[in-house]
Amino acid sequence: MFTFSKLFWLVAQPSKLFWIFGSLSVLSLCLPLASRIHRLAKIMLACLFLLLTLIVFFPVDDWLGYPLEQRFSQPKSLPETIDGIIVLGGTFDTVLTERHQQVSINGAIERVTEAIHLHNQYPEAKLLYTGGSGFIKQGELGGADIARQFFTEIGISSENFIFESKSRNTFENAEFSKTLVNPTQEENWILITSATHMPRSVGVFNKVGWHVIPYPVDFNSTYPEPYPGIEFGGKLSNIDKISKEYVGLISYKLLGRSDSFFPKP
Repeated sequence: MFTFSKLFWLVAQPSKLFWIFGSLSVLSLCLPLASRIHRLAKIMLACLFLLLTLIVFFPVDDWLGYPLEQRFSQPKSLPETIDGIIVLGGTFDTVLTERHQQVSINGAIERVTEAIHLHNQYPEAKLLYTGGSGFIKQGELGGADIARQFFTEIGISSENFIFESKSRNTFENAEFSKTLVNPTQEENWILITSATHMPRSVGVFNKVGWHVIPYPVDFNSTYPEPYPGIEFGGKLSNIDKISKEYVGLISYKLLGRSDSFFPKP
């Protein structure tokens, strides 16, 4: 299932679908095919043009991402006692780190910075970083291995830290982490991940019987007051990421890996 999901998303993400349908349309117009196929190809190209124009001039990524990011808000207050802090992997680039022997960070660094902030507030709490390699071809380093290196390099003692480096997706994050720390129902654990990823994450943790305190970070949406501007590459990249979450919410529920299609507080 892990391999299938990776291969499926290689062609199913919106940016790839735009390219696939655009290429097929252009190829159809270039070949001596039936006039009906040519008309269909022209309609497809017109629809693609309108859709891409909509993305360029309107905050489509914000419209799609806002419901995900607002599903769980940051807690206004936390319990006096926190037993642990869970950080879902996705902060580090395992391929670049392994290739250049230097910690490489992607756009989700807030997962780690907020974890450090909370660790300073609750120094007695365990900090669990969970995440291996999300690629079909596994490298020697997992995300948790790089997290351990990162904390060491910036001078943070990891005595009270736990690193789980075998999980490859969100379901395994929850399943492997629960087996590792064996939390009780009375314990308070904070879950840190990107805001768009939080609904699916909470659904998975609920499914494995681990009720956590959601602490979303890495917000991207500015809706309902979007910043004006004409931009394409970044928006299309955001739409790919957001679409993955919607597909993940549906597939995880159908596979029995989440307790709801759209988990709520």
